[in-house]
Amino acid sequence: MRNLALSTMTLLCGAMLFAQNNTITAVQVGVGDIINVNQKGIFNDANVVQNGNFNLADVEQCGEGNFAKLEQTGNLNISWLTQLGDYNFSCVVQDGDENFSDVDQTGDNNYNDGFQLGDLNDSDVDQFGDANFSLFRQFGNKNRSLTNQNGDDNTAEVYQNFRRNTSTLNQFGDNNYTLSIQDGRLNTSDVSQDGDDNTAEVNQFFRRNTSILSQTGNNNGAFTFQDGKLNASNTIQFGDNNTAEVIQLFRKNTAFIYQAGDGNDAITFQDGKLNKSDTYQIGISNFHYVEQNGNRNENTNIQFGNFNYNFISQQGNRNESFVLQFGDYNKNTTLQVGNRNESDVYQFGDFNCSEISQDGNKNKAFIYQLGNNHIAEIIQTGNLNEASITQGLFSPGPFNTTITQTGNQNLVKIDQNGSF
Repeated sequence: MRNLALSTMTLLCGAMLFAQNNTITAVQVGVGDIINVNQKGIFNDANVVQNGNFNLADVEQCGEGNFAKLEQTGNLNISWLTQLGDYNFSCVVQDGDENFSDVDQTGDNNYNDGFQLGDLNDSDVDQFGDANFSLFRQFGNKNRSLTNQNGDDNTAEVYQNFRRNTSTLNQFGDNNYTLSIQDGRLNTSDVSQDGDDNTAEVNQFFRRNTSILSQTGNNNGAFTFQDGKLNASNTIQFGDNNTAEVIQLFRKNTAFIYQAGDGNDAITFQDGKLNKSDTYQIGISNFHYVEQNGNRNENTNIQFGNFNYNFISQQGNRNESFVLQFGDYNKNTTLQVGNRNESDVYQFGDFNCSEISQDGNKNKAFIYQLGNNHIAEIIQTGNLNEASITQGLFSPGPFNTTITQTGNQNLVKIDQNGSF
């Protein structure tokens, strides 16, 4: 069964129709274009080209060899496409003016392409099951894109170039991967993947960047890189082989990473302006690294259990840092080089070790370690130094301590609390 409706006020060039082996090809050039195609089953194919003015095209194909392609070039473009089952493939090309597109493919070998060049772009792709893959690029003006893939071999890529970019990708299960690159203007991105072999990557370059990544289970990864302006980032991963990395270079940086269990790792690197960072990792192979180079640095890192290690380096301006590690193989290193340094570290149990080195300006540092193989060291070189180490609080050592302060208003306090 097949159904075709065509309408144009100026020129209609070409139409091919076949019945059970379904194939429809239609070409239109000019004024009130509308095409509507409806095919139910067997070797479906459909191919629509529209050239200018009030374009709209709508294709539905139901089962077996589906393939469909829509091209629209100018004016009030809209395009829809729905393919329900079997060998689906889709291709959408829209060139200019009020573009919009919507693609739904429900089952079997889905794949979609896409491409929108200029004006009020928008796009929406939903693919529910089987070998999903989707790709979209939108180059100029009011870009937005949303991709939602539900199960099986998901992949999704979106590139958007210049203007009011937004992108949202949700993939729920199986072999997920996501990539979204947005080049300039009001960037935002949001990725959420629920289970199986997750990976996600977002790169946003210049303007009002924001990014949120959330992955819930299995072989997580995640990476965000934002180049300039109002950067912010947020990564939350709950379980399995977590890794996360955020690099934000210049402007109002903030980043937050929270990972709950299994192979945690986390790296945040921020280059300049209002830097801030938080990282919490709750259990198993934790490691954390932060480096913030200039302006209003701050950092907080809390790791509750298992192979903790932490390393922080903040180099200039209003540094502060705080680390709390709760249990298992703790270790810490903090280096802060210039301006209003302060630092705190508490580690409560297991193979503790710690080290702080602050080079210049309003230094303070404090380390407190409660149980097991303590060692602690503080070295501060210049300006308003203070330092303090407390280890053990009435429990037996090992203990081990070093404090070295070289110039200006030094003050030292050490308590190593052996038996009461």
